[in-house]
Parts: sequence; C-alpha cells; structure tokens
Amino acid sequence: MSAMDCHPEQSLIARIWAAIEAKDWKTALSALEDGVSVTPESLYLFELYADTLLDELQDMEAAG
Repeated sequence: MSAMDCHPEQSLIARIWAAIEAKDWKTALSALEDGVSVTPESLYLFELYADTLLDELQDMEAAG
C-alpha cells in the first residue's frame, strides 16, 4: 500500500493541483466535484472550485 492510499483526500488534492497547473480545467473541475461530493464540509474544496472556475473564465477571455 502506498502512502497515497492512506490519505485519499491528499491524492485527490494532488490530482486537482496537477490538472490546474496544466490548465486542464475539465479534469480539475471534475475532480473538485468528486471531492465536494465526498467531503461537502470541506470549505477548502469549495474555495478551490470557485477559484478554478474563475481561472478557467480568465483563460477563456484571454484566448477570445
């Protein structure tokens, strides 16, 4: 069993940040939705979701 198996939320956060850094908004938002559905009490995930949506919108505006 790897260290990531012991802390599934940390694994999820790592996956989210990897997607954000790659500007893979679809993957990041999907992983955030998964995280929020599993831990709805996590204010951090809600804030990160909102920030990621804003980042995606800014990228769309810059490209358009």
